[in-house]
Amino acid sequence: MAEVYCYGHVSTGRVLRLHDHYPEADGYAEVVEILENHAGEATGTALVLTRLGVSVALEGNWIGDNPGMPPHARIPPATRH
Repeated sequence: MAEVYCYGHVSTGRVLRLHDHYPEADGYAEVVEILENHAGEATGTALVLTRLGVSVALEGNWIGDNPGMPPHARIPPATRH
């Protein structure tokens, strides 16, 4: 049984690492790396707690464009290792 139950926003996104500085409006910047970011209030909290050794169950509303995850899907519980 989990010590903490996290329910809330679960989302995904992308973080773009640029070659140089962030461009001015209508400017240009070269992307050198694209990183997947999985967070949201519930997910971010669950990740921090599990890294601190707390047993966590995670469930929530999926936010974002993820064809493999229907909006009503249950997120599997995260547990400490």
